[in-house]
Amino acid sequence: MIVTQALAIKESGPKETVERFGEVYAFSPSFVAVRREQPTLFVFMNLQPDDMHDFALLGEKGQVLTDLELPPLKKTQYVLTFHRAGVFEFACLRHMPAMAGQVLVREH
Repeated sequence: MIVTQALAIKESGPKETVERFGEVYAFSPSFVAVRREQPTLFVFMNLQPDDMHDFALLGEKGQVLTDLELPPLKKTQYVLTFHRAGVFEFACLRHMPAMAGQVLVREH
C-alpha cells in the first residue's frame, strides 16, 4: 500500500515553508520492489480531503509511461506488470519534485 502524506500544507503550516515552497506532499513508502513479469497490485490511499494526486510512472528519459488518478479520500487499486528489469521513477505530476519515488523491478 502506498499512502499520500501532507508534509507542509496551507492549513497546518509551517507558514514560512508553505510561502517558500508551496504545499509539500510525499508518497509513503517512496520505494517499492517488484518482480519482472509478475502482475502486482498497487493499492493507493489518498488521505487528503481536498487535493487530487496522481501516480505517474516515468521512463528512462522522463517520459510518462502511465498516469493513474488518485482521487481525494479514496482507496484506489491498479495492477501493474513490468516487462523489463531496472529502476523506474514515479511521481505525482501535480506535486513534483517532492512527491516522488522509485520502483525496483527485479528479474525473479
